[in-house]
Amino acid sequence: MSENVWPPIVRDRGTRRSLRQGDLVKLPSLAYLVSPRHPVDEDEARETAGLPDKVVAMTVDIPTGTFVIVSNTCDVWRDYTHDDDRFVILAPLQYISNDDTYKLARDGVGSTLFFNFPDLDGRKVWLDNRTLVTITKPALLQQEVGLVASPLSAPQLTALQRWLAARFGRAGWPDEFDRHVIRPIRKGLTAMLTRDETILQIQPALIFIGVAHTEGTGRVSLLLLADMGRVKANEGMLDAAGRKVQRDIRKRISEAGGAYTVDVTARDATQVSAAHLLGHRQLLLDG
Repeated sequence: MSENVWPPIVRDRGTRRSLRQGDLVKLPSLAYLVSPRHPVDEDEARETAGLPDKVVAMTVDIPTGTFVIVSNTCDVWRDYTHDDDRFVILAPLQYISNDDTYKLARDGVGSTLFFNFPDLDGRKVWLDNRTLVTITKPALLQQEVGLVASPLSAPQLTALQRWLAARFGRAGWPDEFDRHVIRPIRKGLTAMLTRDETILQIQPALIFIGVAHTEGTGRVSLLLLADMGRVKANEGMLDAAGRKVQRDIRKRISEAGGAYTVDVTARDATQVSAAHLLGHRQLLLDG
């Protein structure tokens, strides 16, 4: 029926623009399923105390009162009478809990769980991908639900789209390769990107971290792609950072018992061909 299709007044909500991935939804809480017998933290234990020993729904307040639309824009727009398109998926916008992780989560470069958003009410926040929730499309039409245009820039929205696609669509690394190569790389980069003075100078410029490996060989390529226009550092600093990362990663892989040699390339994006970039699979540091 026509009254069930997204009408223009709902699409625009007074702003003459459509709802889309990355927009904000103002709601006070979220609900998820828990086991009262096995609470994951003190808050959950307190909230479920005395409940029967069975899976129950628990509602928790979101301090920011804000969620982010993570459904694809095309899915949001579809007629909600269609069986496959009745819901919109949201992720809560949470105040950050760890400064080091916040550094890595910029534009989703180094995190599968968090994606940094612009400050909210003067406090640092990120999209928390651990507790996704669904809301029916008609519920978004209610007047008590606030809808706010995304604060992300166009390039950031593109980064969010790619990050969400990688988060939900990526395949796992082979166990042996993960143990002897990926884990040491993640551990080493995480430490250096948050604590090493040299690497910290180029950290804000990093826009992509990728790994390339041909099965059956012992050579691995680690690509650190940067937009050096973002920082006050020269290409010599980027080269030095690459050499430092290579020494650290090779040592860690050797200690892990891996028979692999990692070659690190740290370059400005203008100096890397599309073919070379596409040959690398994105590496997210907490994934």
